[in-house]
Amino acid sequence: MKETRQQPDQAKGVYYQGLKFNKIHYKCNLGLYDLFLKEKNFEEAYDVIKRLSHYFPANPKRLAEVLRLAIINSRFEDIEQYYAAFCNMDEREDSLIRHVCAALIVCGKYYLRNGQKARALPFFQKATVAGVGRSNILKEIVQALNESGCVKEAEEFLAKHSSKSSSP
Repeated sequence: MKETRQQPDQAKGVYYQGLKFNKIHYKCNLGLYDLFLKEKNFEEAYDVIKRLSHYFPANPKRLAEVLRLAIINSRFEDIEQYYAAFCNMDEREDSLIRHVCAALIVCGKYYLRNGQKARALPFFQKATVAGVGRSNILKEIVQALNESGCVKEAEEFLAKHSSKSSSP
């Protein structure tokens, strides 16, 4: 790994060479991912981490990273598959729950801004399920709905979920 910091272009070539033999080679993909992140090449980093997430079981750290990169790259359509991976995890750390809820809310807001209310509402619903008992999530969703002129939906959402949310 020391060599990759000193000669990233050469390391990249070695990683690509390894991927010619095995396109899902874990260490080569992970090396490329790290290099792309250091270069702030978030689009390439996302493609690599998405491939890793597809072939290797999700872990909380990787899932949080892939969610962040999906949002950075406006790949909102991918968030649902990561939510499904989250739902299949046996253990969910508090920080991962916050990442998942934030990603779902960002997606919902994105679809609201683009006039796709029907597409936004399921993301908000999933955020309340993932973050059950967290009033800040409900507050964020109701505020987003109100700001988008969806007052009726905000009231319905609040009425439906306010009894379940009691802590920040």
